[in-house]
Amino acid sequence: MGGAYMEWEYNFSKRVLNRGFNYYLDGYVENIYINAKKIKAVVYGTHRYHVEIALNGDNIKEMSCDCPYALDGHNCKHMAAVLFEWERRVSHPEIANSEIIDDASDDDIRSFLLQLFNENPELAERFNQFISKENSMDAMTSELFTIINHYQYAHKYINIDNTVPFCEDYEKCVFKWFDLLEQKEEYINAIRFLTEAYSILDSLDIDEDEQQPYALSYYINEAFSYLLPYLNISERKEIFEFLRHQFYSMKNYSFKIDLVETLLSRFMGDEYVKFQLDFVEEQYDYFGKYPTVFNREFMINSVVNDYLELLEKNNASKKELKDVYKKYWKYDSVRMSCVKECMYDKNYDQALKYLDKCIKLDYKDQSLYKRDVEMKKDIYKKQGNREGYREMIKILVLDFRDAGMEEYIDNMK
Repeated sequence: MGGAYMEWEYNFSKRVLNRGFNYYLDGYVENIYINAKKIKAVVYGTHRYHVEIALNGDNIKEMSCDCPYALDGHNCKHMAAVLFEWERRVSHPEIANSEIIDDASDDDIRSFLLQLFNENPELAERFNQFISKENSMDAMTSELFTIINHYQYAHKYINIDNTVPFCEDYEKCVFKWFDLLEQKEEYINAIRFLTEAYSILDSLDIDEDEQQPYALSYYINEAFSYLLPYLNISERKEIFEFLRHQFYSMKNYSFKIDLVETLLSRFMGDEYVKFQLDFVEEQYDYFGKYPTVFNREFMINSVVNDYLELLEKNNASKKELKDVYKKYWKYDSVRMSCVKECMYDKNYDQALKYLDKCIKLDYKDQSLYKRDVEMKKDIYKKQGNREGYREMIKILVLDFRDAGMEEYIDNMK
C-alpha cells in the first residue's frame, strides 16, 4: 500500500481513529460510492449519518459529516470509518470472512488463533472474555478504577497533563467491555455497565482540557441509543426510567445535556410520551438555570404537543384535551399553542378568552404582555371589531408608546 493512503490518519485524534476503526470493523459503513474526486457513504450507528469526502488524487481535500461532533467543527469517527473502508477497497480485493473460515479446517483455525494470541496478548484476553460464561459488573468497573487510580494525583484530581491519556485509556476499557457484551447480546448488561461508567466519569475531578471528558461522555451516551433497537418495549421503558434517575444524580451539566437529548430524542414512540412529559415538567426549573443550553419552552411545548397528539390518536374526549391544556397552562409555549390553534380554526372569540387569561399571567413580563395585546389587536382587526381594536391601540400607546400618535388619533375618531 502506498504511503499516501495512510496520511489521512493524521487528521484524527487517536481516540476518534480507534472508534472509527471499530465502526469500520463492525460493518457500519454502507452505500459507499467512490470515484476519482469524491467518496460518499452512509455510516450506521446510533443514527444514520452521511459522510462526504473530497479527494485530490490520493489526498484528502475536505470532509463533512452531519453528526453533531462533526457539525461542531471536528473530524469524527464516521469520517474515519469511511476512510478505513476506502483504504481497504483500494488496496485489497473483496473476500468474505465467512468463506475463509468455511474453507479452513479446525486444526488450521486453532493453529492460527494460537499464533495470533502469542503475537497479540490483548486478543487472547478478549477471546477469553468472549467465551467466558460470566462477566460481572464488579470485574468490569474494577478495571475502570484501576485506570483512574493510575492517573489520579493527590486529592483525587486528574490534572491537565493526564487528561488526554486518561480519557483514551478509559474509553478503550469502556468500549472493550461494551463491544464484548454487545457481541454476546447482553444488551441490558451493556447499558447498565455504560451507565456505571458514565456515573463514575461524572464523579471525577478532572481537568477538562480540550473538552476531552465531554467528548468521552458523548461517546458513552451515544452508545445507549445504539442498543435501544435491540430491546423490547418493556425493556426500553425500564432503561428510560433507569437513565432518568441517572440524570438526577449527575453533577456535570455538560453530561446532562447529552442525557436530555437521549431521553427526549432517542426514545421514539407513543409509549414514551407521557414519561418524557413528566421528566421535562419535573426538570423545568433546572432547565431554566441554563437558558443558553436548554430551551425549556421548546421542550415542554414539544412534549405536550406529542402528548396531545397521542390523546387525539386514541380518540380522547374534548374534556381530556382541555384538561391537559389546563394542567400545563402556566407554560407560555403551551398557552400560545392553545391560542394559535383557536386562530387556525378561526375560533376568534375563544382565542380572545384565552388571551385574556394569558394577560393575567404575563402582565409583569412586558414583552409577553405586549405580545398578548398585539395578538388581541390583530384578532379584533380580523373580526372588524373597531372598538376592541381601538382599545388595544390605546394600551400600546399608553403602556408601551408603541403605536404612532397619528394612528392612535385616527382610530379614536
